[in-house]
Amino acid sequence: MAYKLEKPYTDKQKADFIVKYNHNTGLKIVESNTALCALEAWEEVNENGDILDNTEIWQQEQQEKEVARIKSLKLTKRVFALALQQMGITYTQLKTLISTSEQAQLEWDLCVELERANPLLDTMAAQMGISSEQLDYIFRKGNGEDITPPASEIEVTTNESEEL
Repeated sequence: MAYKLEKPYTDKQKADFIVKYNHNTGLKIVESNTALCALEAWEEVNENGDILDNTEIWQQEQQEKEVARIKSLKLTKRVFALALQQMGITYTQLKTLISTSEQAQLEWDLCVELERANPLLDTMAAQMGISSEQLDYIFRKGNGEDITPPASEIEVTTNESEEL
């Protein structure tokens, strides 16, 4: 919900407004030609001081940022393999699948960490019956996020020395 301090206002009124709405509540402060405005993240103000609700655009931007953030996550091969084990996929099954592709073998053998953005992971996960949502969960949980598992329950630990 936006708040406005119409012009003209004193320096003290401006400072009080900023303290009340920015410092105390975290709203962003924007000054237009006609007013000082305190806005939610999804709101904007035009030059006339009209408040614009950009909820849909803001939500889409937030979703895109979250997808990019998840794609940037990394996991050790150990945590990944143990998470698969929790899902009923043995290390032998994983290695067998990896052995069917020279590119998969190369990447598995030469990497220290697996990158969620690697499209090869999605391909291999699909062959193991793991959805993209489940793969995201493995990476998020393995990076210490406290989240609810997707459709099929998976437990992933972040402690390298702890058994899953």
